Amino acid sequence: LILYGRIDGDNCLLLYEFAARNDLERLREETGRVVKVRWKQFEDDFANLPAPILYRLVNRFVDVNFELPQLCNEEVENTYPLELALTLNQEEIASALVDHHANVNIVDANGETLLMRLLRKNRVDALNFLLQNGAEINHRVQKTGKNLLHIAASTKCSKELLDWTPLLYAVELENVDVVQLFLKNSLIDVNITDQKGRSPISCALFEVKNMAIAEMIAATAGADLDIKYAGTYLIHYAVKIGSLDAVRLLCEKRADVNKKTSEGLVPLQLAIDSEHFDARLVRLLVDAGASVSQKISNSNITLLQHLFLDEILATMHATSGSCTPFSEAVLLGKFQCAELLLRVGADVNECDPNGKSLLMRAVSAGLDDAAVFLLDHGANLSEKSVLKCHILLFYCSFEVARILVENGCDLDACSDDPGCRTLLHKAIRLGLRDAAIFLIEKGCDIDAPVQDCDNQSSGDTPLLACIRSGFYDVARCLVERGARLDKQMQNSAILNVILSNCNPSLLLVVDRNGNTPLHLAWMAKNYPIADALIKKAPDLVTQFDRDGDTLLHKAVKTADLEWILFLISANSDVNSPTRNPSHLTALHISAQSGSEIIMRNLVGLKIFFMAFLMTRKVMGVSI
Repeated sequence: LILYGRIDGDNCLLLYEFAARNDLERLREETGRVVKVRWKQFEDDFANLPAPILYRLVNRFVDVNFELPQLCNEEVENTYPLELALTLNQEEIASALVDHHANVNIVDANGETLLMRLLRKNRVDALNFLLQNGAEINHRVQKTGKNLLHIAASTKCSKELLDWTPLLYAVELENVDVVQLFLKNSLIDVNITDQKGRSPISCALFEVKNMAIAEMIAATAGADLDIKYAGTYLIHYAVKIGSLDAVRLLCEKRADVNKKTSEGLVPLQLAIDSEHFDARLVRLLVDAGASVSQKISNSNITLLQHLFLDEILATMHATSGSCTPFSEAVLLGKFQCAELLLRVGADVNECDPNGKSLLMRAVSAGLDDAAVFLLDHGANLSEKSVLKCHILLFYCSFEVARILVENGCDLDACSDDPGCRTLLHKAIRLGLRDAAIFLIEKGCDIDAPVQDCDNQSSGDTPLLACIRSGFYDVARCLVERGARLDKQMQNSAILNVILSNCNPSLLLVVDRNGNTPLHLAWMAKNYPIADALIKKAPDLVTQFDRDGDTLLHKAVKTADLEWILFLISANSDVNSPTRNPSHLTALHISAQSGSEIIMRNLVGLKIFFMAFLMTRKVMGVSI
C-alpha cells in the first residue's frame, strides 16, 4: 500500500518491474495504467527492461487500448513501434504488434517502407521477419523511383546481409518479376546456397514446385544443374522422390544423367530400384542419354540386365533343386523380382517336396531379410510358429522373431520335445542367454513350470532353472521383471537347491515390488527360511528397501515383536537410521508407535552394546 501511494512518472516503470518479479498484481495493474497513459515518456527506458517483462507490458497495452491500430503504427521520433522491437531483437514483441494490426508495409514521410529502413541498418533477422509476415518487396519510392535493389546497392552491406540470398527469398515467394530482375544482373550468383544448403533452383524444383521459375534459373548463364541438395545431386533427388516434372526439366536442361553419387549410384539405377517403379522416369533418363551398359554398384550386372531381370526370372522353370522362380528370388535376396512374381500369382506359402514352407527354409538358413520379406507379404503363421520361433532364437534371428511375436506367435506354448518345455525353458536349457532375455522382455510367462519332465526338474520355474544352470544374469532379469520368489519357497527341497546353488548376490536382488527373498519370508512368517537366507547372504538384514527402511525398521513399524527379536538375534543393527529424510533409528520409530515392550528390548540391546564398547575401550582393545 505504501508503494501504491507513491507511484509517479519517475518511478512507475521501476515499480512495474518490481511488481512483475514479485507477483504483486494490484501494484502491477496500477503501474501498467500509468505506463499506458505516459507511453511516449518511457521509450528510452524500454531498452533496459528485461524481455519477458517488456513483452507482458506491451501485450497488456495492445490488448486493452481502443486506439490500437493507430498506436501500433504511430511514428515517434522517426521510429515505429514495430521497427523499434525488431531493432532490439524483441521478436516476440514484434509478433504481438503484428497480431494487433501493426502494418509491415507502412510507408514513412520519405516514401520508404520498413523493409527499406531496416535494409539500410543491415538487420537481416528483421528483414526475414518482415518477409515472413507479408512485407511487399516490389515497393518503389514515389519521389525517386528507388526500390530495394537501389537501396541495397547504395548501402554498405554486412557479410550477413550479403549471405542473405534475396534471390532465394524471391523464389520462395514465387515472385516472378523480382526473380527475373535478379537473374538479369550478372553479378548475382544463381548457385548460392543458404545455411541449410538450399539453392534457388532446388527451392523452385522441390519446395515451391514452380517449374516456370526453375526453368528461368536453369536457362541463366552459369546455372549449375549438378549442384547438391539434401546431400545428393538434383537429378538423383528428383528421381528418388519420383518427381516426373523435375526430372523432365533437368533432362531437358542437360543435367548429367550419368553422374554417380559417393556410393556409386546413377539416377537410372535409383529409378529401377525404386519402391514405386515408374517406367516414365526410366524412359526420360534413357532418352536423355543415361547409359544402360554401366554396371550397377557392387555387382557385375549391367543396368540393362538389371532392368529386365524381373521379366527373365518370371519366365524361368523350376531348377534342379525343386526351387520355383519365386523361392529362388526370395532366397537369393532378389526381393523386387519376388514382389513382381507375387503380383502375377506366386504363392508366399509354397512348400518344397518335403512339406517345408519357404518361411521355414529362410528361417533355418538364417536369412533374416528373406524371412521378414515373407512375413511382410502375408506368410502363414501356422501351429508351427512356436517351432519357427525356437529356430529363430537358436540362430539369434531376433528381428524375425519379433515379427512372429507381433503377428500372434504364442510364446508360452510348449515346444515339440518330450519335456513339454516352453520356449523360455528351452532357451535356458540350451544356454541361449540373449534368446531368454528376448522372451522375457516380450512378455512370456516368467513363472511357467516345466510339465511332465524327469523328476529332478519337474515343476521348475524359469527362475529355478536359471539357478540350477548358474544363469545368474537371466535370473536377475526374471526377478526384476517380477518373477515370483515365493513360488520357489513353498517347497523346502527347492529352497535347498536354490540356497546351495545360487550366487549370494542374487538373494539381494529386489523384485518389481521392492521385495527381497527375506522380505517375502517375513511376510509369510517363515522363520526357518529366513534363517537359511540370512546364513547364505548376511547382508540381507542390513539391506534397505525403496522407502529407505531395513527389515528391522519395517518390523518395528508393524510392532512385530517376534521378528524384532529374530532380527536382533541375527545381528541386525539397531542403531542404523533410515535412508530417507526422517533418519530415524528403530528406537525412534518405536517411541513414535508407543510400544513399551519393543522399546525395552531395543533400549536394553543398545545399553548392552554401549557397555560392550566401553569395556573394550577400557581394556585397550581396538574397535
